[in-house]
Amino acid sequence: MDMEPEHGEWKGLTGWLVRRFVQDFRQVENPAVRHAYVRLECWVSIIGNLFQGGMKLVLGLMSGSIALTADAVHTFGDMVSSMILLVSMRVAALPPDPKHPHGHGRAEALGTLALAVLLIVTAVEFAHPAFHRLVGENGPNAGSMQALGWFVIPMMLVFWWFKEWMARFSLKLGRRIGSDGLIGDAQHHRSDALTNLIVVASFVGARFQMTWLDGVFGLAVAGFIGWAGIYLTWNMVSRLMGEAPSDDMVTRILAAAGSVRGVRGVHGVQVHDYGNHKVVSLHVEVAGALHTDESHRVATLVEDSVFRRLGYSAVVHMEVKSTSGHEDRTAMVEAILKDLVEREPEVMGFHAIHVTASDRQLAVDLHLTVAPGLAVESCHRIEHELTERMMARMGTVKVNVHCEPDRKTDRTAS
Repeated sequence: MDMEPEHGEWKGLTGWLVRRFVQDFRQVENPAVRHAYVRLECWVSIIGNLFQGGMKLVLGLMSGSIALTADAVHTFGDMVSSMILLVSMRVAALPPDPKHPHGHGRAEALGTLALAVLLIVTAVEFAHPAFHRLVGENGPNAGSMQALGWFVIPMMLVFWWFKEWMARFSLKLGRRIGSDGLIGDAQHHRSDALTNLIVVASFVGARFQMTWLDGVFGLAVAGFIGWAGIYLTWNMVSRLMGEAPSDDMVTRILAAAGSVRGVRGVHGVQVHDYGNHKVVSLHVEVAGALHTDESHRVATLVEDSVFRRLGYSAVVHMEVKSTSGHEDRTAMVEAILKDLVEREPEVMGFHAIHVTASDRQLAVDLHLTVAPGLAVESCHRIEHELTERMMARMGTVKVNVHCEPDRKTDRTAS
C-alpha cells in the first residue's frame, strides 16, 4: 500500500529521520519496511535515553537527590525497553525449529516481563530512602541540591521537551505501521517526561529550603516506576497464559470467514497469539450435500479470506450444517443478498445465514457486513427491503438482520 504523508507528518526532524533511515518508507505493508521503522524508533530511543539517563544519574549522585536518581533509573528502564524491542524483533524473525514450530515471536513478551520485574524491584529500592528523606533524614550531599539547582532545573526542562518530542515521534511511527510496541514506547516516553517535571518541582522546593519535597517526589517517581512494572507484568503474564480474544477480533474473524460463499455458519473461534503472528482455529458449517472436494475448496477460501483481511493464519474444521430441508430456501436467500450487495454501496457482504421453520412461519436470520458509521435507520431500511423481497418470493417470512461494521472496508460479495 503506497501511503502518502498526512497532516505534515514527514516534515521537520521526524521527516528527515524517516526519509534518511527508512528506505521506501511509504510501503508500510512491506515487512522489511516495518522492521526499518521499528529499528529507527528503537535507536532514537536508545541514544536519547542513554544521554539523558547518564546526565541524570551523575547529577543525581552529586546532588543527593533521590527523585533525580530514581528518574535516571526510570530513563534507563525506557532505554532497556527499546533494546528488548530491538533484540526481540531479531529473535522473532528466526525461522521455526523442531522445538518451536510456531517461531519465536513470544521473545518480546518474555524480555518485557523480565524488565517489568526489574522495575518493581527498583521502585521498592528507591521508595525506602525516599521515605527516610521525607521524615527528615537529608542524607549525604542533600545541601548540594541548592547549589546545583541553577543547572538541573533548566536541563530537566530541556529534557522534558525532548522526551515529549520522542513520545510524539514514537506515536507517529507506531500509528503509521500499526505497532502496539511503538505506541507503548511512546507512553513510556510521556511518563518519563512527566517525571522530569516532578524532579524540577523537587529542586525548586530545595531552593526554598524544603528538601523534604525531594522525599515526596522521590516516592512519586518510585510509584511511577512501580506502576509501570506492575502494568507490564499483568499484561505480559496475561498474554503468555493465552488471554481470550476481544469481542471485536472475534467479530472480524466471523465476518471474514462468513463472507465466503457456501458457509452456513461459523463457531468455536479460538485465537493463539505467538507474538509476531496469530493462528485462528474455527469451525465452519456447510451444507450436507456438499462434495468432499467442494468442502475442501470452501475451507481453503475461508483460510485465504481470514489471512487477506486480518493477516491471521487459520485452521478450519468443517462441519455439516443441517438446514432441515431448507437448502433451496437458503440458496434463494443468498441470491437475494448477492443482488443487495451489488445494489447497495453501504453493504459489503453477508454471512451466517440460518433458515428455520415453525408451524406458522419461516424465519431467516443473517449477518450483514456494512460500511462503518452506517446509521441505524439505514439498517432498518435495508431489513425492511429484504423482508419485502423475501416475502415476494418465499411467502410469509420473518427476517432478522444483524448489521456489523466492516473494519477493513473491503467490498466482499459473498
